[in-house]
Amino acid sequence: MRFMPLAQSNRGARRNSRSFDGNFCHHHDLRHAARRLRYARIPRGLHLAARVRRRAAVRRRAGRHKHPTAGCLDSQSVKSSSVPGVRGYDCGKQVKGRKRHLLVDTLGLVLAVVVTAASISDPKGARLLFARLGGSCKKVRRIWVDGTYRGKLLSWVSDHCWFLLEPVLRSDEMKGFVLLKRRWVVERTFAWLTQCRRLGKDYEVLPASSEALISIAVTRLMIRRLAS
Repeated sequence: MRFMPLAQSNRGARRNSRSFDGNFCHHHDLRHAARRLRYARIPRGLHLAARVRRRAAVRRRAGRHKHPTAGCLDSQSVKSSSVPGVRGYDCGKQVKGRKRHLLVDTLGLVLAVVVTAASISDPKGARLLFARLGGSCKKVRRIWVDGTYRGKLLSWVSDHCWFLLEPVLRSDEMKGFVLLKRRWVVERTFAWLTQCRRLGKDYEVLPASSEALISIAVTRLMIRRLAS
């Protein structure tokens, strides 16, 4: 497969394609895999089934059932580079770029991911993510969220989905940094992803490319767990 030619203005993005962690494969192979995922040269269902099998193997090794029954949902706003593409401004976090909506199980393994402009609200991004949930999430009955997902989304989920959202909130007596139960799991997954320098900032033109790179990073994480 031959790569598509890049514009001269994208030289910075081309250099950043080599900025992955040293445990990854060669950057040309990585870009090749990401583009195959983005342009659907590999059937989406085939890749998703392979990722589900790896996640099931990791969960069995940890003594869990292969199908998770609970998860945690949150979003992360990251800055984007100067390359053209979908982007927006997150007024709450004052970040111009894109937003990653992530659903993980209780082990921190990714169940679904959606990348949107940072201007998209968390409830709207959650609806886009719920539309992508497949059979691997059929046993999920509870998803922990923060206070941003309260309101109309709670009633919409109870009417249209097979699970419920449970907000985990800070009490008024809490001051400073406090580790909230359940919610720290998805925050740890965001930390795992940002250890990959290519994911520390969004360098991609298409959100689908960002989702493909996140999928590759998660696959690498599960393979390392199975090999250890």
